[in-house]
Amino acid sequence: MNSFFRSVNGRAVRKFFSDSGFDITLIDFRDHQMFRSRNTYTCLFFLDKSIRNHTVHYMLNETGDLTREQIFNNIEYDKLNDFQGWLLNSHEKALHFESAGIPIRKYCSSRHGIATLCNDIYIFMPVKEDEVYYYIKKKDATYCIEKNICRDIVNSNRLNSETAIQAIAEKVIFPYLISQDGKACIIDEDIMKTEYPKTYAYLKSQRETLYARDKGNGEKYPVWYQYGRTQSLTMPRYKLFFPKIADKPLNCILCDDKNLLLYNGMAFVSDNMQTLQILKRIIESTVFWEYITLNSKPYSAGYYALSGINIKNFCIPDFDEKAIMTLLSFNDKNDIDNFLRPYYRENT
Repeated sequence: MNSFFRSVNGRAVRKFFSDSGFDITLIDFRDHQMFRSRNTYTCLFFLDKSIRNHTVHYMLNETGDLTREQIFNNIEYDKLNDFQGWLLNSHEKALHFESAGIPIRKYCSSRHGIATLCNDIYIFMPVKEDEVYYYIKKKDATYCIEKNICRDIVNSNRLNSETAIQAIAEKVIFPYLISQDGKACIIDEDIMKTEYPKTYAYLKSQRETLYARDKGNGEKYPVWYQYGRTQSLTMPRYKLFFPKIADKPLNCILCDDKNLLLYNGMAFVSDNMQTLQILKRIIESTVFWEYITLNSKPYSAGYYALSGINIKNFCIPDFDEKAIMTLLSFNDKNDIDNFLRPYYRENT
């Protein structure tokens, strides 16, 4: 599997190879499926223990054609980062993207969506509504859900340049209260019965399914209708939504709604709007997309992963105030690309 080049789980084996100094040759097929009956991402890996020249010989082969001439790029181990992951494809160019300023993981926090472990029960599109209730249909039954226990929620994997959040917003049952210190606390069952009796009755009708969550451990939850995980129950006010995988340069949506929740996709979050305005222009650029296509995890049909391990070392330049104002003044993507490219070239 070629995932050990960059994955967190590959850190130990990368360090072992570096410390040993073994001569390694890699033919990387990236997203090309070498085995028709298996959805796998592979490489050819040759290790010579008799030679210790502290070098990796790397070749990208995205067609699987082994009859053509094999031309390798030779990269010394001391130029590779065992902890962050090996930049092998177009090594020097990729390195510029990771040395141009502040790593994106330090520049801005990112969040995955909530994890109910049973989205079909909690997340819905109402079939109708009135002043007090949303109405949902499950099989042959219609249930009332109190509006006051619901939040808007989006799946950012569905966002694109022509789609507004309002067009894809769904509702989610949110059985939590937010305390003064910003923590989400599950609503007590007695309160659920008295203040949200319709929602409580609906959830009770789905109790068997909720118990089956977590391989049956849902029955052991302190409160049986709580979400399966506590992640992302509260988020900062400003959110920059983006998908987990993409096949073209990104189109993100920046949102100012502290109550809006997320599932499936991802978001950068901040209490500073300008931070996300800068980030939006950068990660929508072809500069960022070039970095992704060079070393992010590839999938079939030209898709690439955008999860933390694949983007966290991409750097955001340390702009001065004048540069920030210039960048934020651009609306045309070509202007943004032309402005950004000099920051990601070798500093000579």
